[in-house]
Order: sequence, then C-alpha cells, then structure tokens
Amino acid sequence: MHRRAFVAGMAATMFVPAARVGHARGSDEVRPLERLYAQTRALVLKYYPDAKTEVTKHTIHFEARTRRFMVHEPLKTGEWQDARETIGPQRGGVVGNMELRTGKYLGAAAVPQAFDKRYFTLQVMAPYSEARDVHLYTHLLYPADASKVFLSEFTDLVTRFAEYLRVPQLMRELRRPHKWVSPKARWGARRESTRGCPRRHPCRTSGTR
Repeated sequence: MHRRAFVAGMAATMFVPAARVGHARGSDEVRPLERLYAQTRALVLKYYPDAKTEVTKHTIHFEARTRRFMVHEPLKTGEWQDARETIGPQRGGVVGNMELRTGKYLGAAAVPQAFDKRYFTLQVMAPYSEARDVHLYTHLLYPADASKVFLSEFTDLVTRFAEYLRVPQLMRELRRPHKWVSPKARWGARRESTRGCPRRHPCRTSGTR
C-alpha cells in the first residue's frame, strides 16, 4: 500500500515541471503583442500621461481626452451618409487601435493614408511582415494640435512592429544555427577516443571510454 502511494507521489512530482513549461511556452503564443504593447504604452504615456491603454490577444487600444462625435462619411456617388456616432479625440487627446491580422492588407484604400474627419484626422496604416506573414492594421485618430514628434515616433513604431512580436519557443529553437558534423568526422573522433583500448573493450562497442 505504501509502495503504491510512493510511486503515485513521485509521478505527480515529475509531471508538475512539464506542465509549467507548457504553460510558459503557451504564453508566448497567447500574447504575441505583449512586447509591442509595452513599447506603445510607454510612448503614449510619454505624451499623454492620463491615457488609458489595454491589450488583448491580437489588439492594442489607447485613448485620452475623448468624446462622442457625429461624423458624416461621403459615398462614392458624392452624396453624404447619415451621421454616425464616433468616439474621437478632443484637443489634447488621441485614440489608437492596432490589430494583428494574418496575411497582407487587402483593403480598398491605399495605405498609409490620412483622412480628414473634420473634427480630427484618421491615419490608417497596415505594415506587413513577410517573415511572419501578418500585418498590423492601425487606426490613429488625432486632433490638429497633436505633437508632430509623437506622430513621427508612433509611425516609426508601427512600421517596425515585427521586431516586437513574441516568437514561440519552438520557433526560436528552430532558428538557432546548428553546426553540421559529417559522418566521417564523427567516426574519426570516435576512433581517436578509443585508441589504445583492447579490441573487446566496452568502449569499442558502446562508443564511450
């Protein structure tokens, strides 16, 4: 009875580290934007100390000094749609939305591009990473008094978004350079290690000395 309890306890102890490793590796895949979010948050708070920021699995959002606006959108016919309520920035404010999407951007509008929404400007960006096969679809809403330095730094951060994506542990392992050793070289190293041993010595059959 005691023997069974001991074996069960040892088995449970052995599987705990494996579960933790699996959870740690899974966290890289669950939160691919974590590093980009840290950079974005630091930049936004530098210019907007009271801004609210949040991150989910594939999105980043931040805002400061916002209100509700009624915005009219033009149709291709030249007419205007009925006004729609939109959350936008007041003077001294900002709104940003960033979403990680697979593949290239396939939208109708050319990007990057800035759109005049009368009360604020909407800047749309969608830089693509060929290595990851993803793009970062980004909307930045800012008023006329927005800092030009902030706009420049934010654009640069979005353009370089792929540098801050979290790469799963498995992918890091696959990308590590491995030194290739030919079979001939391995056999030569084995002969060198067994030199001087009797023909039937265990090292000649096991490969160790």
